[in-house]
Amino acid sequence: MSGRAFLLLALLLLPGVAEAGIEWSKSLDGAKKAAAEKKPIAVLLRQKGCPLSAELLKNLAGDDRIAALAPSFAWLSVSVGTDEYKDWFVPTCGGNVEGTPSLLFLNPKGENADPEYAGLPTLSTADPDEIVPVLREVLQRAKQEEPAKDKEAVAAAIGKANAARTPGEKVAAWREALRAGDGWRGEEPAMEEARAAIRAILQEGGAEMLRILREVRDVGGQRKAYEAVRESYAGTSIADWAADEIARLPKK
Repeated sequence: MSGRAFLLLALLLLPGVAEAGIEWSKSLDGAKKAAAEKKPIAVLLRQKGCPLSAELLKNLAGDDRIAALAPSFAWLSVSVGTDEYKDWFVPTCGGNVEGTPSLLFLNPKGENADPEYAGLPTLSTADPDEIVPVLREVLQRAKQEEPAKDKEAVAAAIGKANAARTPGEKVAAWREALRAGDGWRGEEPAMEEARAAIRAILQEGGAEMLRILREVRDVGGQRKAYEAVRESYAGTSIADWAADEIARLPKK
């Protein structure tokens, strides 16, 4: 990771987040020691009383991907108003932070902070599906390779998708592949395949729903057709659409 390859994320975390497998340093020196000259340093700026804390804590503690990535970072928690905040954070990182919660990434030496330089996205979310790819991008900039287990997970999910019998099962498998590989550059071709497959499946389901709406006239035939779509596309928005149409049909 270059000395200026950093990222600003809008997040909040309270001490209880250690449940997610994150070990927090209380000083920059402690974080640099934990970084061992090879790990990016994730610096969290926080203060008490933010209503987003509960949601973020729940998501971080409940996401196994974040728990798996956490040991690849050194984590530093800085509270507004402390000596660490006034003497180090504000002069070094304050220009990149508009408020709390904020999480930014420094190089292993704890140098500088410039999210614009690296072209990394600035996020304002507690959604792990948005956070995880950015964490992975930081690790790739730090020249840490994609774990073999993630490659294996992508391959296994693609195998499931290819073997799935129903559109709903295929979508679930392709989504599993996306969760395993999204954010790793080496898996980008597979991720494009997954996204394209999901779009195509949902488009086919939408076309089938429109066909039923236009061509099937009797209530019994509509119910049977919608129920078939709901079962086949279970777990997708198409199944929800079919369920809504079933609910609108006259009772038997």
